[in-house]
Amino acid sequence: FAELRERRAEADTGMVAWAAEIDEDWLAGEHVWFNRITGTEMRRSNAFLVVHVFTHQVHHRGQVHAALTGFGVQTADT
Repeated sequence: FAELRERRAEADTGMVAWAAEIDEDWLAGEHVWFNRITGTEMRRSNAFLVVHVFTHQVHHRGQVHAALTGFGVQTADT
């Protein structure tokens, strides 16, 4: 668990550093990529993608909480 905690702290530090570099002009821009599953070009605003990154992270934390609870682990408030 200690190694996972260390990796989480490293990931958080990287996210904070990345977020510190974001400015209004970049947020107003657009990210374009090719989705191999649908075979289409995708376009989303950078602002939308930033919000998505953080809300998706919350989704996965909820999944972990549900799995732990399902195994009978008593967790603290999340």
